[in-house]
Amino acid sequence: MEDFFHKHNYLFIDEDEQIPHKFYKRLDNREGTKDFQNLKSYTSINLWTTHEENKEILAKLERNIELIISEYSGNPKKRCRDINYWLDQKIIEENKDHRKELNTSCISVFNEIKWNKGKRDRICGREENPYSSEHAKLKKDLDDYCEIRDNIRCIVLKDKNECLKYNGYIRKKKQDFTRALQGICGNNDCRMKVYSREYNYNLENIIDKKLSVYIYDKIIINNIYNYKRQSNNKIIK
Repeated sequence: MEDFFHKHNYLFIDEDEQIPHKFYKRLDNREGTKDFQNLKSYTSINLWTTHEENKEILAKLERNIELIISEYSGNPKKRCRDINYWLDQKIIEENKDHRKELNTSCISVFNEIKWNKGKRDRICGREENPYSSEHAKLKKDLDDYCEIRDNIRCIVLKDKNECLKYNGYIRKKKQDFTRALQGICGNNDCRMKVYSREYNYNLENIIDKKLSVYIYDKIIINNIYNYKRQSNNKIIK
């Protein structure tokens, strides 16, 4: 089945061009970090933070949260999860002596940056990762996938070939996640324990039930589109 999708180019969904990947790639850039010094808490953060590597990470953290306001306000909760995952990776990479310092100082950055200056609604809060690195990476990948799936769903109704690509993509991703979970857990139990409590999705609803019935059957997809034209483009349920 996988060969079928590759042969017909139905898997060509460029994830690097999708929002979660484009945003995450920007998080480690050094550009635009000068505003960190303008934070009200900068003086105290500077006193607490003695390691230059941590100061650089905190400057990036401030810039990354501000990016949600300026360019990525469409899904702020997801962007905050991206930033928290990025920070977790930075803390893992840090020297053990530096980790506690970074863990403490980052709270001030999270707490200060708000949607409306002077008001209480902060953009992001610090959410430490309770999982192992393997589980955290898989959770991040699944989170990215579900956002991509939801974003591209709105365009697949415009073109039959886009629908085919979409269906091939989500089928392949379900296979990938199933293999990854089996490799980590050895069974299906951890799927529900680790992922379902916190999210509204898991491997059972990766397949979009509105569009991915009979995924690889061209005739049925043709019929879907013919029916749609007669039903004012309503999604078949």
